[in-house]
Amino acid sequence: GQKVRLHQPMEQQPDGRRASGCWGTQPSEKITPGALLEQQQVDEHRHTQGLHKKVPDAASGDSQLQSPFLIFKASETEKPTLNVNASDQEVCEVHFWQEMFSAVTMLPPSILGLWWVLTLSPEIVFPQCIWALAIASWVHCPASMIYHITNGLNAGNKKYDPYASPLRLVDVSAIHCCAVAFAWAVSHGDWLFTQIAAMMNLICVARLTRDFLKGKRGAQDDLYRVCRCIAFYLLPLLWRGDFVNFAGAVVSISLGGVFQLVDERLHGWGHGLFHLMLTPYVGFLLHSAAANF
Repeated sequence: GQKVRLHQPMEQQPDGRRASGCWGTQPSEKITPGALLEQQQVDEHRHTQGLHKKVPDAASGDSQLQSPFLIFKASETEKPTLNVNASDQEVCEVHFWQEMFSAVTMLPPSILGLWWVLTLSPEIVFPQCIWALAIASWVHCPASMIYHITNGLNAGNKKYDPYASPLRLVDVSAIHCCAVAFAWAVSHGDWLFTQIAAMMNLICVARLTRDFLKGKRGAQDDLYRVCRCIAFYLLPLLWRGDFVNFAGAVVSISLGGVFQLVDERLHGWGHGLFHLMLTPYVGFLLHSAAANF
């Protein structure tokens, strides 16, 4: 690009012409000492009266004073700065140990499900529901762990966005798959209820996939849809009169939600604490699925 010349002194040609570029005159223009003195007086008057033009600064958004003594040309290769929406520039800070904690805390619910499967009581009328809850937890566990481990390994990488990662799509989609299995388990195999739950969660996964393919970042709306699906599959506990396990499940998942909401204040540890609350949550669902009413 062309260089900026600040307060460049007047270059006088032998024939009385001024050099090209100074004061914006053409090379062929003649100038007399009297005209030069008059022009300098006008410029000084403009300077003292504050008649400087304000030019917006593209980098800071502030305005700068453009003096009549400054002559500059924009580079032909210079490109304008794009004004990107602030929401699109939001970057989620990733912490290594917090993400590793979030990965490890996905293990306890799966271990609890394994223990229930290994110690199945013969008095359970519908043992398949225990298997459904356990297998769903096992399927979601590796998807979530891989996502959080990948986040942790990318801590400090300014180009990495966990909300735009395909692993997040897999993680949240696995949660919706769990919702269908849990709906079947706690309803004791009610196929009509399960089909409604499957349709709800399938729509959510389709929206997740569509947004991902369009290049959209993950948003809070994704989690709100998950909450609606969870609230739906907990309804069978009410119509079966299993109020104790329903209350325990609601309190557990709600407390986990509080940890998630204050995740930033907890410097990234809140999500792992939310995972820990899934252990009693799954425990209440297992007790309800094993109940003979």
